[in-house]
Amino acid sequence: GEAEALDEVLRRVLEWRATTAREVGVAPAAVMAEHLARRVAYARPSTIEALRDVGLRSANLPALLNTLRTWRIEYAQHSSDATLAEDRRMDDKEDTNALALDNDGDGDGDGD
Repeated sequence: GEAEALDEVLRRVLEWRATTAREVGVAPAAVMAEHLARRVAYARPSTIEALRDVGLRSANLPALLNTLRTWRIEYAQHSSDATLAEDRRMDDKEDTNALALDNDGDGDGDGD
């Protein structure tokens, strides 16, 4: 659901922050404060300008933008898979109900 999606995008933002901090030799909070990481996770900006509007000033914003884009693609795929799986479950349920109605086995669905 939405809560899991938020947790996952926040995890990825914090992972980007930690990686960037290691690369430049500073503390993760120097790259991005915790409240900004949460703001990015909630807003899910899709442009460098939108990341700057959230309050970020890092030189590594293209990598963060790529992280967010990758998450969006994976989340959309997962959501599509979940929708397809739910559709299949509904189809299976309808098939099962139709079979239950045809309890005399003659294939006409009337049970008689």
